[in-house]
Amino acid sequence: GFSDALNVTVSIGGEKCNVTFGNETTIQCEILGQAFAGYYDLRVLVHGKGLAAATDGLQQFYFTPSVGDVSPTEGSFAGRNTLSISVSGYNPASTLVRVC
Repeated sequence: GFSDALNVTVSIGGEKCNVTFGNETTIQCEILGQAFAGYYDLRVLVHGKGLAAATDGLQQFYFTPSVGDVSPTEGSFAGRNTLSISVSGYNPASTLVRVC
């Protein structure tokens, strides 16, 4: 199991994921850098035992993009409002934003 969180190293897409919790069936970790939406290889190393294997053979993680706050929620007919949109998981080099 994963009950000793200090005995486990997790990486997602080659980036270290800092383990914050672990029990017999669950590991929680936090990536400190920025991650863009998509599939990433998942590796769980249990020290002294080796790499963990998923029961279904899949060892990938998917980062889901999301939209947070949109401000303001209303505007005037005359326009000229500044629109702020909070997002995560989008790659600024390959993301097009269109406001209608």
